[in-house]
Amino acid sequence: GVNLSLAVIRDANLEGADLCGANLYRADLENTNFKGVNFRGANLCGANLYRANLEDANLEGANLEIAFVKNAVLKRANLCGANLYNADLEETDLSNANLIRANLEFTHLYGTNFFNANLRDANLKDAELYGAKLENIKTE
Repeated sequence: GVNLSLAVIRDANLEGADLCGANLYRADLENTNFKGVNFRGANLCGANLYRANLEDANLEGANLEIAFVKNAVLKRANLCGANLYNADLEETDLSNANLIRANLEFTHLYGTNFFNANLRDANLKDAELYGAKLENIKTE
């Protein structure tokens, strides 16, 4: 995939782009529209996704370790097998998201909306869930 490591792409519209396998290590992607983007297997380690729109995005197997995803929208996003270790997802909307086998260990999930999300086999060890909205989640 394309190498956008340390790139600054703020307030942009990349709706529907194919960033499969892209390297976005520590990229600044604040307030960018990634609706429907294919991030499958992408490296977003340490990326700034503050207020980004990732609605309907495919993040299957993506690495979002220590990413800043606060106040982002991930409605219906596919995060199957994604690594979100120690990421900040405070006040993020994960309603109807697929988090099957996702690693959420040590993830900050204050006030995060998990309405109707699928958390089957997800790792939530030591995750901070204070104020998280867990209505109607699927765990089996």
